[in-house]
Amino acid sequence: MPKKVITFPEPDDPAERRAMAERHTRVICHIGGKRYALDFWSRASEINPVDAEVLAFPLGAPHTSKKARQAGAKRAKGQASEANS
Repeated sequence: MPKKVITFPEPDDPAERRAMAERHTRVICHIGGKRYALDFWSRASEINPVDAEVLAFPLGAPHTSKKARQAGAKRAKGQASEANS
């Protein structure tokens, strides 16, 4: 069920409006002896809720890695053998 939309007051100045909707972040990583700059850009855009299709995640078991599934199987096997003792 959709939740109530919260509206934000729009700034009067168009430059201020753009600054509020666009963001830039830079992360500098040191890997070995090299430095890398990672730039992240984001922009907020209003969409019409009628035109936006909402897709639900499928119900079912969450995806796990092969290693996690194997560890879970071993754990379940160990609990079953303890219950039989």
